Amino acid sequence: MEQIRQASVEFPETGILIGAPMRSGNTTGRGLYNAALLLHAGRLLFTQHKSLLPNYDVFDEARYFDPAEDLGTVAFKGERLGIVICEDSWSDPDLHRGRSYGRDPIASLAADGATLLINLSASPYQAGKEEQRLGILRSHARTYGVPAILVNQVGGNDELVFDGRSACMGINGEPVAVLAAFRSEELTVILRLRVSAAPKSTRPGNPWLTCTTRWCWGWAITCTNAALSTRFWAFQAVLIRPWYVVLPP
Repeated sequence: MEQIRQASVEFPETGILIGAPMRSGNTTGRGLYNAALLLHAGRLLFTQHKSLLPNYDVFDEARYFDPAEDLGTVAFKGERLGIVICEDSWSDPDLHRGRSYGRDPIASLAADGATLLINLSASPYQAGKEEQRLGILRSHARTYGVPAILVNQVGGNDELVFDGRSACMGINGEPVAVLAAFRSEELTVILRLRVSAAPKSTRPGNPWLTCTTRWCWGWAITCTNAALSTRFWAFQAVLIRPWYVVLPP
Protein backbone atom coordinates (compact mmCIF):
# COMPACT_ATOMS: atom_id res chain seq x y z
CA MET A 1 0.00 0.00 0.00
CA GLU A 2 2.86 2.39 0.76
CA GLN A 3 4.25 1.86 -2.73
CA ILE A 4 0.89 2.76 -4.25
CA ARG A 5 0.61 5.81 -2.02
CA GLN A 6 4.07 6.90 -3.14
CA ALA A 7 3.08 6.44 -6.77
CA SER A 8 0.17 8.81 -6.18
CA VAL A 9 2.67 11.35 -4.85
CA GLU A 10 4.85 11.02 -7.93
CA PHE A 11 1.83 11.48 -10.24
CA PRO A 12 -0.29 14.03 -8.37
CA GLU A 13 -2.67 14.69 -11.28
CA THR A 14 -3.71 11.02 -11.37
CA GLY A 15 -6.16 9.20 -9.15
CA ILE A 16 -5.36 5.55 -8.37
CA LEU A 17 -8.25 3.23 -7.58
CA ILE A 18 -7.42 -0.21 -6.15
CA GLY A 19 -9.14 -3.07 -4.32
CA ALA A 20 -8.08 -4.44 -0.93
CA PRO A 21 -9.49 -6.09 2.21
CA MET A 22 -9.86 -3.70 5.15
CA ARG A 23 -10.49 -4.31 8.81
CA SER A 24 -13.84 -2.99 9.94
CA GLY A 25 -12.78 -2.16 13.48
CA ASN A 26 -16.10 -3.52 14.74
CA THR A 27 -16.41 -6.03 17.56
CA THR A 28 -19.30 -7.75 15.80
CA GLY A 29 -19.55 -9.32 12.37
CA ARG A 30 -16.70 -10.80 10.35
CA GLY A 31 -14.35 -7.91 10.92
CA LEU A 32 -13.37 -7.35 7.27
CA TYR A 33 -14.68 -5.30 4.37
CA ASN A 34 -14.04 -5.92 0.71
CA ALA A 35 -13.04 -2.37 -0.23
CA ALA A 36 -12.17 -0.06 -3.11
CA LEU A 37 -9.68 2.69 -2.23
CA LEU A 38 -9.14 5.91 -4.18
CA LEU A 39 -5.73 7.50 -3.62
CA HIS A 40 -4.74 10.93 -4.87
CA ALA A 41 -1.65 13.08 -4.28
CA GLY A 42 -0.39 10.87 -1.46
CA ARG A 43 -3.58 10.54 0.53
CA LEU A 44 -6.54 8.20 0.74
CA LEU A 45 -9.33 10.27 -0.77
CA PHE A 46 -12.24 7.81 -0.58
CA THR A 47 -13.14 4.29 0.51
CA GLN A 48 -16.14 2.30 -0.70
CA HIS A 49 -16.97 -1.08 0.82
CA LYS A 50 -18.71 -3.80 -1.15
CA SER A 51 -22.46 -3.88 -0.63
CA LEU A 52 -23.62 -7.21 -2.10
CA LEU A 53 -21.89 -10.36 -0.83
CA PRO A 54 -22.69 -13.42 -2.98
CA ASN A 55 -23.11 -16.87 -1.44
CA TYR A 56 -23.87 -19.15 -4.39
CA ASP A 57 -21.88 -21.34 -6.79
CA VAL A 58 -18.19 -20.73 -6.04
CA PHE A 59 -18.82 -17.61 -3.94
CA ASP A 60 -18.68 -17.61 -0.14
CA GLU A 61 -18.10 -13.95 0.67
CA ALA A 62 -20.39 -13.61 3.68
CA ARG A 63 -18.07 -16.07 5.42
CA TYR A 64 -15.26 -13.51 5.33
CA PHE A 65 -16.70 -10.01 4.85
CA ASP A 66 -19.29 -7.63 6.24
CA PRO A 67 -21.50 -5.68 3.79
CA ALA A 68 -21.08 -1.94 3.31
CA GLU A 69 -22.99 0.24 5.74
CA ASP A 70 -22.88 3.28 3.44
CA LEU A 71 -22.86 3.85 -0.30
CA GLY A 72 -22.22 7.10 -2.12
CA THR A 73 -20.39 8.89 -4.90
CA VAL A 74 -17.14 10.81 -4.52
CA ALA A 75 -16.31 14.15 -6.12
CA PHE A 76 -13.09 13.98 -8.12
CA LYS A 77 -11.90 16.85 -10.34
CA GLY A 78 -15.28 18.05 -11.41
CA GLU A 79 -16.95 14.64 -11.74
CA ARG A 80 -18.76 12.30 -9.39
CA LEU A 81 -17.43 8.74 -9.36
CA GLY A 82 -19.74 5.86 -8.57
CA ILE A 83 -17.46 3.04 -7.40
CA VAL A 84 -18.64 -0.54 -6.84
CA ILE A 85 -17.10 -3.99 -6.47
CA CYS A 86 -18.01 -6.99 -8.63
CA GLU A 87 -21.41 -8.31 -7.41
CA ASP A 88 -22.63 -4.79 -6.71
CA SER A 89 -23.42 -4.57 -10.44
CA TRP A 90 -25.28 -7.91 -10.46
CA SER A 91 -28.39 -6.99 -8.47
CA ASP A 92 -30.96 -7.80 -11.19
CA PRO A 93 -33.16 -10.70 -9.88
CA ASP A 94 -33.25 -12.16 -13.42
CA LEU A 95 -29.54 -12.95 -12.99
CA HIS A 96 -30.22 -15.02 -9.86
CA ARG A 97 -33.28 -17.09 -10.73
CA GLY A 98 -35.64 -14.62 -9.14
CA ARG A 99 -33.67 -14.07 -5.94
CA SER A 100 -33.33 -10.42 -5.01
CA TYR A 101 -30.78 -8.61 -2.87
CA GLY A 102 -33.39 -5.99 -2.09
CA ARG A 103 -31.07 -3.17 -3.06
CA ASP A 104 -29.41 -1.89 -6.24
CA PRO A 105 -26.06 -0.13 -5.65
CA ILE A 106 -25.80 1.10 -9.26
CA ALA A 107 -29.24 2.72 -9.14
CA SER A 108 -28.37 4.33 -5.80
CA LEU A 109 -25.13 5.79 -7.17
CA ALA A 110 -26.89 7.07 -10.28
CA ALA A 111 -29.50 8.75 -8.07
CA ASP A 112 -26.62 10.32 -6.12
CA GLY A 113 -25.38 11.97 -9.31
CA ALA A 114 -22.65 9.61 -10.53
CA THR A 115 -21.18 10.78 -13.86
CA LEU A 116 -18.87 7.75 -14.20
CA LEU A 117 -19.43 4.18 -12.95
CA ILE A 118 -16.39 2.04 -12.11
CA ASN A 119 -16.51 -1.63 -11.09
CA LEU A 120 -13.47 -3.44 -9.67
CA SER A 121 -14.02 -7.18 -10.14
CA ALA A 122 -12.61 -10.60 -9.47
CA SER A 123 -15.17 -12.37 -11.64
CA PRO A 124 -14.20 -15.96 -12.50
CA TYR A 125 -14.48 -17.48 -15.94
CA GLN A 126 -17.29 -19.69 -17.12
CA ALA A 127 -18.57 -20.32 -20.64
CA GLY A 128 -20.61 -17.37 -21.86
CA LYS A 129 -19.96 -15.18 -18.84
CA GLU A 130 -18.05 -12.56 -20.80
CA GLU A 131 -21.19 -11.73 -22.79
CA GLN A 132 -23.18 -11.55 -19.57
CA ARG A 133 -20.69 -9.11 -18.03
CA LEU A 134 -20.66 -6.90 -21.11
CA GLY A 135 -24.45 -6.96 -21.25
CA ILE A 136 -24.70 -5.77 -17.65
CA LEU A 137 -22.14 -3.03 -18.25
CA ARG A 138 -23.92 -1.92 -21.42
CA SER A 139 -27.27 -1.86 -19.64
CA HIS A 140 -25.97 0.38 -16.87
CA ALA A 141 -24.41 2.84 -19.33
CA ARG A 142 -27.59 3.06 -21.40
CA THR A 143 -29.98 3.17 -18.46
CA TYR A 144 -28.21 5.99 -16.64
CA GLY A 145 -26.51 7.77 -19.56
CA VAL A 146 -23.01 7.63 -18.09
CA PRO A 147 -19.87 5.70 -19.07
CA ALA A 148 -19.34 2.40 -17.25
CA ILE A 149 -16.00 0.68 -16.66
CA LEU A 150 -15.27 -2.88 -15.53
CA VAL A 151 -11.74 -3.90 -14.47
CA ASN A 152 -11.48 -7.66 -13.96
CA GLN A 153 -8.76 -9.90 -12.53
CA VAL A 154 -6.56 -12.12 -14.69
CA GLY A 155 -4.95 -15.40 -13.62
CA GLY A 156 -5.50 -18.44 -11.44
CA ASN A 157 -6.44 -18.52 -7.77
CA ASP A 158 -6.87 -22.00 -6.25
CA GLU A 159 -9.51 -23.74 -8.37
CA LEU A 160 -10.77 -20.50 -9.96
CA VAL A 161 -9.59 -18.97 -13.23
CA PHE A 162 -10.11 -15.27 -13.91
CA ASP A 163 -10.31 -14.28 -17.55
CA GLY A 164 -9.90 -10.52 -17.45
CA ARG A 165 -11.73 -9.00 -20.43
CA SER A 166 -11.96 -5.63 -18.72
CA ALA A 167 -14.20 -3.27 -20.66
CA CYS A 168 -15.44 0.27 -21.00
CA MET A 169 -18.83 1.36 -22.33
CA GLY A 170 -19.56 4.88 -23.56
CA ILE A 171 -22.56 7.00 -22.64
CA ASN A 172 -24.63 5.31 -25.37
CA GLY A 173 -23.79 1.81 -24.13
CA GLU A 174 -21.49 1.03 -27.05
CA PRO A 175 -18.07 -0.51 -26.28
CA VAL A 176 -15.19 1.95 -26.20
CA ALA A 177 -12.71 -0.82 -25.40
CA VAL A 178 -12.56 -4.50 -24.42
CA LEU A 179 -9.25 -5.74 -23.08
CA ALA A 180 -7.60 -9.10 -23.69
CA ALA A 181 -8.78 -12.43 -22.30
CA PHE A 182 -6.56 -14.59 -20.06
CA ARG A 183 -3.58 -12.24 -20.06
CA SER A 184 -2.68 -8.95 -18.42
CA GLU A 185 -3.11 -5.82 -20.50
CA GLU A 186 -3.01 -2.07 -20.00
CA LEU A 187 -4.99 0.32 -22.15
CA THR A 188 -5.73 4.04 -21.96
CA VAL A 189 -9.13 5.09 -23.28
CA ILE A 190 -10.56 8.54 -23.80
CA LEU A 191 -14.10 8.92 -22.51
CA ARG A 192 -16.64 11.59 -23.32
CA LEU A 193 -18.56 12.21 -20.13
CA ARG A 194 -20.62 15.17 -21.20
CA VAL A 195 -20.80 17.93 -23.76
CA SER A 196 -22.00 21.51 -23.58
CA ALA A 197 -24.33 23.37 -25.91
CA ALA A 198 -22.52 25.02 -28.84
CA PRO A 199 -22.37 24.80 -32.66
CA LYS A 200 -21.63 21.40 -34.16
CA SER A 201 -18.02 20.50 -34.91
CA THR A 202 -16.18 17.29 -35.62
CA ARG A 203 -12.70 15.94 -35.95
CA PRO A 204 -12.48 13.31 -38.73
CA GLY A 205 -10.82 10.03 -38.02
CA ASN A 206 -11.41 9.88 -34.26
CA PRO A 207 -15.00 9.16 -33.20
CA TRP A 208 -14.21 9.89 -29.54
CA LEU A 209 -13.36 13.46 -30.50
CA THR A 210 -16.49 13.82 -32.62
CA CYS A 211 -19.20 15.67 -30.74
CA THR A 212 -22.31 17.63 -31.56
CA THR A 213 -20.85 20.56 -29.66
CA ARG A 214 -17.73 22.64 -29.65
CA TRP A 215 -16.59 21.68 -26.18
CA CYS A 216 -15.96 18.01 -25.52
CA TRP A 217 -15.18 17.01 -21.95
CA GLY A 218 -13.82 13.66 -21.00
CA TRP A 219 -11.36 11.64 -18.97
CA ALA A 220 -8.29 9.66 -19.87
CA ILE A 221 -8.49 6.35 -18.04
CA THR A 222 -5.94 3.55 -17.86
CA CYS A 223 -7.37 0.11 -17.02
CA THR A 224 -4.92 -2.41 -15.58
CA ASN A 225 -5.51 -6.15 -15.29
CA ALA A 226 -2.93 -7.70 -13.02
CA ALA A 227 -2.42 -11.34 -12.13
CA LEU A 228 -1.26 -10.52 -8.61
CA SER A 229 -3.55 -12.06 -6.05
CA THR A 230 -4.04 -12.94 -2.40
CA ARG A 231 -6.53 -15.45 -1.08
CA PHE A 232 -9.20 -12.80 -0.76
CA TRP A 233 -8.49 -10.15 -3.35
CA ALA A 234 -6.73 -9.46 -6.60
CA PHE A 235 -4.93 -6.31 -7.56
CA GLN A 236 -6.89 -4.24 -10.04
CA ALA A 237 -6.35 -0.58 -10.70
CA VAL A 238 -7.93 2.25 -12.58
CA LEU A 239 -5.82 5.36 -13.11
CA ILE A 240 -7.94 8.41 -13.80
CA ARG A 241 -7.17 11.97 -14.86
CA PRO A 242 -9.41 14.63 -16.41
CA TRP A 243 -8.80 16.34 -19.73
CA TYR A 244 -10.68 18.46 -22.18
CA VAL A 245 -10.31 19.41 -25.81
CA VAL A 246 -11.65 22.34 -27.77
CA LEU A 247 -12.76 21.17 -31.19
CA PRO A 248 -12.28 23.43 -34.21
CA PRO A 249 -15.34 25.36 -35.42
